[in-house]
Amino acid sequence: MRELALALVLLAGCSAVPLGPIEKPEQYPDKHTTESTWRIYIWAVQAGDLEVLEQTTGGVAREELDLQVKRNGREATAAWYARSGALRVEEAEWLDQGKATARLRAVLASDKVARAEAVFFFGKNESSRSWFVFKREVSQ
Repeated sequence: MRELALALVLLAGCSAVPLGPIEKPEQYPDKHTTESTWRIYIWAVQAGDLEVLEQTTGGVAREELDLQVKRNGREATAAWYARSGALRVEEAEWLDQGKATARLRAVLASDKVARAEAVFFFGKNESSRSWFVFKREVSQ
Protein backbone atom coordinates (compact mmCIF):
# COMPACT_ATOMS: atom_id res chain seq x y z
CA MET A 1 0.00 0.00 0.00
CA ARG A 2 2.84 2.39 0.85
CA GLU A 3 4.45 1.70 -2.55
CA LEU A 4 1.19 2.55 -4.33
CA ALA A 5 0.92 5.86 -2.47
CA LEU A 6 4.54 6.71 -3.35
CA ALA A 7 3.97 5.82 -7.01
CA LEU A 8 0.89 8.07 -7.16
CA VAL A 9 2.86 10.96 -5.65
CA LEU A 10 5.67 10.46 -8.16
CA LEU A 11 3.26 10.23 -11.09
CA ALA A 12 1.43 13.36 -9.96
CA GLY A 13 4.76 15.19 -9.80
CA CYS A 14 5.56 14.21 -13.38
CA SER A 15 2.64 16.19 -14.75
CA ALA A 16 3.06 19.26 -12.55
CA VAL A 17 3.82 22.57 -14.19
CA PRO A 18 6.55 24.42 -12.29
CA LEU A 19 5.42 27.71 -10.78
CA GLY A 20 7.59 30.81 -10.63
CA PRO A 21 9.97 32.35 -13.18
CA ILE A 22 10.16 30.68 -16.57
CA GLU A 23 13.59 29.23 -17.13
CA LYS A 24 15.17 27.84 -20.27
CA PRO A 25 14.66 24.06 -20.33
CA GLU A 26 17.76 21.88 -20.29
CA GLN A 27 16.72 20.08 -23.46
CA TYR A 28 15.75 22.74 -25.96
CA PRO A 29 13.62 21.95 -27.90
CA ASP A 30 12.10 18.73 -26.57
CA LYS A 31 8.49 18.08 -27.62
CA HIS A 32 8.00 14.48 -26.56
CA THR A 33 5.65 15.20 -23.64
CA THR A 34 3.01 17.82 -22.98
CA GLU A 35 5.10 19.14 -20.08
CA SER A 36 8.29 19.52 -22.10
CA THR A 37 6.37 21.11 -24.97
CA TRP A 38 4.81 23.61 -22.57
CA ARG A 39 8.21 24.53 -21.13
CA ILE A 40 9.73 24.92 -24.59
CA TYR A 41 6.79 26.90 -25.92
CA ILE A 42 6.53 29.35 -23.02
CA TRP A 43 10.30 29.88 -22.99
CA ALA A 44 10.21 30.60 -26.74
CA VAL A 45 7.39 33.11 -26.17
CA GLN A 46 9.39 34.86 -23.46
CA ALA A 47 12.57 34.86 -25.55
CA GLY A 48 10.86 35.77 -28.83
CA ASP A 49 12.43 32.64 -30.38
CA LEU A 50 10.47 32.38 -33.65
CA GLU A 51 12.31 29.30 -34.88
CA VAL A 52 11.22 27.32 -31.83
CA LEU A 53 7.73 28.85 -31.83
CA GLU A 54 7.37 27.58 -35.39
CA GLN A 55 8.41 24.11 -34.18
CA THR A 56 6.06 24.07 -31.20
CA THR A 57 2.86 25.44 -32.75
CA GLY A 58 0.32 24.00 -35.14
CA GLY A 59 -3.27 24.60 -36.15
CA VAL A 60 -4.72 28.00 -35.24
CA ALA A 61 -1.67 29.02 -33.18
CA ARG A 62 0.63 28.40 -36.13
CA GLU A 63 -1.69 30.22 -38.55
CA GLU A 64 -1.70 33.25 -36.23
CA LEU A 65 2.10 33.17 -35.96
CA ASP A 66 2.56 32.88 -39.74
CA LEU A 67 0.13 35.75 -40.34
CA GLN A 68 1.93 37.93 -37.82
CA VAL A 69 5.31 37.22 -39.48
CA LYS A 70 3.84 37.95 -42.92
CA ARG A 71 2.40 41.29 -41.77
CA ASN A 72 5.22 42.51 -39.53
CA GLY A 73 8.36 40.59 -40.47
CA ARG A 74 10.36 38.17 -38.33
CA GLU A 75 12.22 40.75 -36.26
CA ALA A 76 9.11 42.73 -35.24
CA THR A 77 7.19 39.52 -34.51
CA ALA A 78 10.00 38.21 -32.30
CA ALA A 79 10.03 41.54 -30.43
CA TRP A 80 6.25 41.37 -30.02
CA TYR A 81 6.49 37.95 -28.36
CA ALA A 82 9.36 39.03 -26.11
CA ARG A 83 7.60 42.27 -25.06
CA SER A 84 6.20 40.81 -21.84
CA GLY A 85 9.64 40.55 -20.27
CA ALA A 86 10.51 37.89 -17.72
CA LEU A 87 7.36 35.81 -17.34
CA ARG A 88 6.41 33.80 -14.30
CA VAL A 89 3.75 31.14 -13.86
CA GLU A 90 1.44 32.12 -11.00
CA GLU A 91 -0.99 29.19 -11.33
CA ALA A 92 -1.17 26.16 -13.59
CA GLU A 93 -3.24 23.03 -13.87
CA TRP A 94 -3.73 20.39 -16.51
CA LEU A 95 -7.44 20.34 -17.30
CA ASP A 96 -7.00 17.09 -19.20
CA GLN A 97 -4.19 15.05 -20.70
CA GLY A 98 -5.13 12.40 -23.23
CA LYS A 99 -3.14 10.30 -25.66
CA ALA A 100 -3.51 12.84 -28.48
CA THR A 101 -4.80 16.07 -26.89
CA ALA A 102 -4.33 18.04 -23.69
CA ARG A 103 -5.42 21.34 -22.13
CA LEU A 104 -3.48 23.47 -19.67
CA ARG A 105 -4.87 26.46 -17.77
CA ALA A 106 -2.15 28.87 -16.72
CA VAL A 107 -1.99 32.29 -15.11
CA LEU A 108 1.07 34.24 -16.22
CA ALA A 109 2.46 37.56 -15.02
CA SER A 110 5.53 39.76 -15.45
CA ASP A 111 6.69 43.24 -14.54
CA LYS A 112 4.87 44.46 -17.67
CA VAL A 113 1.77 42.25 -17.52
CA ALA A 114 -0.04 42.16 -14.19
CA ARG A 115 -2.02 38.98 -14.94
CA ALA A 116 -3.03 36.98 -17.97
CA GLU A 117 -5.01 33.77 -17.77
CA ALA A 118 -5.03 31.40 -20.71
CA VAL A 119 -5.98 27.89 -21.71
CA PHE A 120 -3.47 26.22 -24.00
CA PHE A 121 -4.62 23.37 -26.23
CA PHE A 122 -2.08 20.72 -27.23
CA GLY A 123 -2.16 18.17 -30.00
CA LYS A 124 0.10 15.24 -30.81
CA ASN A 125 1.67 14.58 -34.19
CA GLU A 126 1.50 10.78 -34.33
CA SER A 127 4.08 10.42 -37.10
CA SER A 128 6.80 12.30 -35.19
CA ARG A 129 5.36 11.47 -31.75
CA SER A 130 5.82 15.09 -30.73
CA TRP A 131 3.40 17.57 -29.14
CA PHE A 132 2.53 21.10 -30.24
CA VAL A 133 0.36 24.01 -29.08
CA PHE A 134 -2.51 24.32 -31.55
CA LYS A 135 -4.64 26.97 -29.87
CA ARG A 136 -4.71 29.35 -26.93
CA GLU A 137 -7.58 31.26 -25.39
CA VAL A 138 -6.43 34.29 -23.39
CA SER A 139 -8.43 36.28 -20.85
CA GLN A 140 -7.12 38.96 -18.49
